[in-house]
Amino acid sequence: MWKTRNRHHQDHMPIFEKEFKPLKDTNNVDTFLKDNPDSKVLELAFHGTGRIAGAYIVRYGFADVRGDVGIGIAGKALGNGIYVAVHYNKSGIYATDNGVAYHAGKHDGYLFKLRVALGKKGVHHQYGGPEAPMFWAAPEWCVKFPTQQIDVKSVFLMHSVKRSEAHNLLGDYK
Repeated sequence: MWKTRNRHHQDHMPIFEKEFKPLKDTNNVDTFLKDNPDSKVLELAFHGTGRIAGAYIVRYGFADVRGDVGIGIAGKALGNGIYVAVHYNKSGIYATDNGVAYHAGKHDGYLFKLRVALGKKGVHHQYGGPEAPMFWAAPEWCVKFPTQQIDVKSVFLMHSVKRSEAHNLLGDYK
């Protein structure tokens, strides 16, 4: 499995087709900060998801995730919530309808550019990163109350293509 993951990331690259604003404009982070003034804020974070969930988020915004809902989730290593990362390529592998895009082949989905208030660890978020008890190669956070802690700044429609296809699409453009 590890070799497949590496091969996919070496052989594929994201293509961002379109950037647009979400239909629901929020000011959740500033409101959250009034009650949690010591909260760390990620001014630039990302969340990747498939086409169906992405279209819902674009239209209605994030929803708080309960543990008893029967929705497809790519993983729950940090518990229930919305997973965000500061590296777009970390979140980009989840921008697929297949849960996670470690496998070779094209995938389509949405990548959300966010502003996130983290709040208190263990209450408002969980953390996974190089210095966490369980090792994650790239840092990520599981936000527990996204309707209060996340503002969507913009959305990218994206898909992954083989590098050779990308070079053909881009030609000599630099």
